[in-house]
Amino acid sequence: MPLTAKVLRRLGAWENERWRNGGLRECRGVWHGYRMRLDSRDYHQRGAWFYGRLLDVHVQLAMRALLRPGDFFVDAGANIGMLTMLAARLVGPAGRVVAVEPNPVVFDELRWHVTENVLDMVQLHCVALSDHNGSMRLTLPPTGNTGAATLGRLPSRHGGREGGHYEVPVRRGDELLAGIGAPSLIKLDVEGHETAALRGFARTLESARPAIVAEVNNEMLPANGTSVEELFGLLQESGYEAFGLTIDWRRWARRWDLGLLPVTRSWRPSRTENVLFLHNDDERAGELARRLKAPSRT
Repeated sequence: MPLTAKVLRRLGAWENERWRNGGLRECRGVWHGYRMRLDSRDYHQRGAWFYGRLLDVHVQLAMRALLRPGDFFVDAGANIGMLTMLAARLVGPAGRVVAVEPNPVVFDELRWHVTENVLDMVQLHCVALSDHNGSMRLTLPPTGNTGAATLGRLPSRHGGREGGHYEVPVRRGDELLAGIGAPSLIKLDVEGHETAALRGFARTLESARPAIVAEVNNEMLPANGTSVEELFGLLQESGYEAFGLTIDWRRWARRWDLGLLPVTRSWRPSRTENVLFLHNDDERAGELARRLKAPSRT
């Protein structure tokens, strides 16, 4: 509920200094029911412990709208598995989830969640996704934010400092998915490396036309040698339309409703936003767009 955040803020729930000795907490996800082990020293994991779900509602609502039992979901930048677990619940035992996380320390937490909850439909890969095979340097920020490791440059606001780095294997998405099947939805949150990762999915996009939820970070895309315009252009040239994700709290129904706001390649986010790309020739995507679409934004 919207007022919950204000209450938690007043109680000091979002002050990292108060939680530096918080340690691990366990709970069950309210939207998937699986067991979660969360580090309360981490802002995002602490929020998940309070709410019983990932803080950001937008992507989770999009997944609930798009995924059905038996579907195939790709979680690129899976972190500790918060969306992997939700996808596992949505696609069910007959479905499949491929979770990709290159940070080896974070990957151990992802593997714990998948193993502890016996998610046999989930396949794990400790690699990064790009437009080539090989290896690249994954750099961690000095803030301790496990979700902000990047294959590009760290933002200048870190003053040249870093929290460590790893040399990680890099794979093309097309080769990683070879022989597995056609995904219904791909989620990309790879800290500015989204454009290169999508190029690595070229055959998959052409043949399967999956829906795509991609993080659009106007700071990190240039740090990876690309831009918002290039990311949008790549997908629009492949037949995709872009939508911003909006949410509306229905007080009396006690639920969040998802909305889609068309955006153009000239749009620039004022902050990091997740954008949903739907292929023009996909019947399921078309039905969702007709039902939830609002007037466009540039």
